[in-house]
Amino acid sequence: MNIIKKTFSFDAAHRLSAHPGRCANIHGHTYHLTVGMAAKGLRDGMVMDFGEVARLVNAWLEGPDGWDHALLLDVADPLLEQLRRPCKGMRLVAFAGPPTAENMADYAFDAMKAMLPEGIVPVSVEVWETPTACAVVER
Repeated sequence: MNIIKKTFSFDAAHRLSAHPGRCANIHGHTYHLTVGMAAKGLRDGMVMDFGEVARLVNAWLEGPDGWDHALLLDVADPLLEQLRRPCKGMRLVAFAGPPTAENMADYAFDAMKAMLPEGIVPVSVEVWETPTACAVVER
């Protein structure tokens, strides 16, 4: 099996409302998202063109529910509904749990599965929250 990886950067804010420490406050990160994908065989010597990978992932990150320059909140966070009404147009993304790097990596893995062309499958997603801390999903 042949595997390629590509890394993307985006800026976002989040908070972990149930966290007992400082992460309960809204704060931001310059995230790095690394996606790994595989194919059983090569097409024109490639798993997938890196330019096409960039087009797909950037469209997702910058799309209507994308994470780039968004505030990421848990759907159960009381702040979510408080911000939705007075802050129309603000990029708010609701997660089915806390927007941790682990949950973001899980969500991104599923999103990659849905967007990759037939014959190409995601094998790993890394979400780097800081230069020294990341969460990895491998399936």
